[in-house]
Amino acid sequence: MNPDFPDMKPRWSMNYLRLLLIVCMAFVKPCFAEKTLPFSLLSIDEATQKVLEQGGNKVLATKTENVDGKKVHVIKVLSSDGRVQHIKIDADSGEIINSKPDE
Repeated sequence: MNPDFPDMKPRWSMNYLRLLLIVCMAFVKPCFAEKTLPFSLLSIDEATQKVLEQGGNKVLATKTENVDGKKVHVIKVLSSDGRVQHIKIDADSGEIINSKPDE
């Protein structure tokens, strides 16, 4: 370190960090090349809105589950006739998988 400029860091450390960053970036793509990154096309909020647009439903609870390796949004609703239902929506396609009343 230079005693006249105590706040200055040695130049080699910045070059070392740049080299380290480049090496890390080179390995990131091959690590994820065969994997799909976990994200959904339809958010839980969008799925909830889709259920509300059907009309007559009051949303009681929402959650996202993994069913057979697929993300599924489960929306618990109170229907207009007073029945509690669980509506399952595929998070990738937005398709309603099933809608069945609780017994």
